[in-house]
Amino acid sequence: MWLAVKCHNLQGIPFADPALPPEIESACDNRVIFPILVEINIQFEESIMSVTGQCLCGQVKYKIANAPSVAGVCHCKNCQRQAGSAFSTIAGVPRADFSFTSGEPKLYRDGDTKSGNTVDRYFCGNCGSPIYSALQGTPDTFYLKTGTMDDTSGFQPQFHVWCDTKQNWVELAEGVPQMATQS
Repeated sequence: MWLAVKCHNLQGIPFADPALPPEIESACDNRVIFPILVEINIQFEESIMSVTGQCLCGQVKYKIANAPSVAGVCHCKNCQRQAGSAFSTIAGVPRADFSFTSGEPKLYRDGDTKSGNTVDRYFCGNCGSPIYSALQGTPDTFYLKTGTMDDTSGFQPQFHVWCDTKQNWVELAEGVPQMATQS
């Protein structure tokens, strides 16, 4: 499956107006840094990408019925703080495909975001590992923290969001869409 991303020039004039799936619509403000129509493959190699995962201590475990639908990197300050790192790697997973096999995460409702949108951040209450985030704008999708997956060898970011707050030393791969902010 391929998906087209809306692209605008620096004055905000669209180059193309394709339908944007909700996984990407909620993760960006439909702008990329470069003014071209970009196509990104949103398929994982299902034989490589594991569909199970857990927190650091193993108290919270989960499984996913199908491979994630989209993968990316968030560079917002809140994700940096939540991850204790320069960014957060995420994979969009349909809510219906996700289930816990043991334990239940705790919820931190993050309402102090630059976008103004509340982010529900689920984490292990014992070891603190972030498990996934949920956005009100995409109620049928969870944004799984890919570091919790048992096998991440198939992870390839297909977009970067909140690049305006990325750490200066982080270099982004050419050809991967880069959105300055998120609406």
